[in-house]
Amino acid sequence: MVYVDSDAVAVSHARALLTTERTRAVYGDLTRPDEVLAAAAATRLIDFGRPVALLLAAVLHHIPDEAGPHECVTAFRDAMARGSYLVISHAQLTPGHLDGSEPVSELGRELAAAQEGAQRGNGTRTREEIAAFY
Repeated sequence: MVYVDSDAVAVSHARALLTTERTRAVYGDLTRPDEVLAAAAATRLIDFGRPVALLLAAVLHHIPDEAGPHECVTAFRDAMARGSYLVISHAQLTPGHLDGSEPVSELGRELAAAQEGAQRGNGTRTREEIAAFY
């Protein structure tokens, strides 16, 4: 397993926790997939010629459209062997939540408040936009 994060503190903590020979934590930025793939391959824990699982958990909604998140995911997907798994979790608000025509849960309200004024693509992609990552 290779854990990648763009937060140096998170990588430092992960390195302290991932102490087996079969785990590594590396610094990397999702918007630079070639560098992340090279760093992951350098650990010699991942063989991209064999099926792998890529988990993009709670990260894509932080990548604005201007940073090319779809192109980044495509680069990762293209590097994976046939039979691999791509897992995405992504915050979503529906247009009705955004314009106030549908009720929003407390968590939804907190997410909307946190995202207020944020760039497009930061947690406000539609279901169709999220599905396009696949």
